[in-house]
Amino acid sequence: MHWEPRFATTGIGSLPYTEEEEALAVVFRYFPDIPHWPQLPGRGKEEGFVEQFAPPLLKAGLATRDNEGRVVIDFPPEKGPELMTSFLEKCLAAEEGDGEALNFFAFPPEAASGFYAFMRKVETHNLPEGAVMVKGQISGPVTVGFYLKDGAGKAIYYEPQLREILLRTLGVQALWQGRELAKSGLPVLLFIDDPGMYAYGSSLYVGLQREDIVSGLRYLTELLHREGIITGVHSCAGIDWTLLLEGGVKVISFDAYNYFDSLVVLLPHLTDFLAGGGVLAWGIVPTSPAVDGESTESLVERLEAHFNWLAERGIPLELLCRQALITPACGTGTLTPERAELVYRLTAELAAKMRAKYFK
Repeated sequence: MHWEPRFATTGIGSLPYTEEEEALAVVFRYFPDIPHWPQLPGRGKEEGFVEQFAPPLLKAGLATRDNEGRVVIDFPPEKGPELMTSFLEKCLAAEEGDGEALNFFAFPPEAASGFYAFMRKVETHNLPEGAVMVKGQISGPVTVGFYLKDGAGKAIYYEPQLREILLRTLGVQALWQGRELAKSGLPVLLFIDDPGMYAYGSSLYVGLQREDIVSGLRYLTELLHREGIITGVHSCAGIDWTLLLEGGVKVISFDAYNYFDSLVVLLPHLTDFLAGGGVLAWGIVPTSPAVDGESTESLVERLEAHFNWLAERGIPLELLCRQALITPACGTGTLTPERAELVYRLTAELAAKMRAKYFK
């Protein structure tokens, strides 16, 4: 699918509300073109960034909880081969269309209340008028793989078998989510939120290999692209964005407010990426107290300065505008409700001004 967003808007995922309807009202008010289901971590740890995607591992006996309630990948060594083989067989069956196997990876209701509230809107045909796409999100394998530890306290990302288990878990959960969202009758955009990729190249993470990151992204993107799902990766730090090109990602979502300079690494590839249907999701509205000092006009000025800088270096301005999606810089789940709504309002107003100026 060749998609031209032309300053369409959407959110990254999390919101600070505890009531689903309140969160959805904000999403639908400000991002009616590409509404997203809201992650609501304030409701409890079950809806946390990692916890939300752990239930299949817990159900399969590959994970447990430690004394503090944290998920740990731990199982009796003698049962490991049997448990992992059985789990991977279930993943493969789900990928090949086994509905029962796929439903094993569904969100438990308590882990994704915002998702199920969104789906109730889908089922009752109550999405915003004018919606052209719907958006979902999963947590990324590097971030989750660093967070989850094995019984010895080592991050599971460094263990190839456990990394494979994690990738398959996230992939099939994304597949299930994408198929559910497709019931809307609209195209589906799904972001892989993976801020942990910032660690690539750091001397503190020498075991983090480029080929592992890229192969993981390829698995996820190819699985979802076969379903017609548009994939993006969001990272709220400066990373080597060429990783995403090699991984087959269609949307690069970045914090353009704080980390625009990190985009320099993409300059030699950017025209081809955009001309081939790639999209830059400009996280130009800060999700920090800095937003209090910004206005729609100041953010338009900042975004246009970035566009002009790229145009001066050979990236066609018209192409940048066609392939631009506008978002907050990151999720807003840690903000106050008032500040989160300000972020969403500024995002919507900025996008409207850009559309009016460049697509009269």
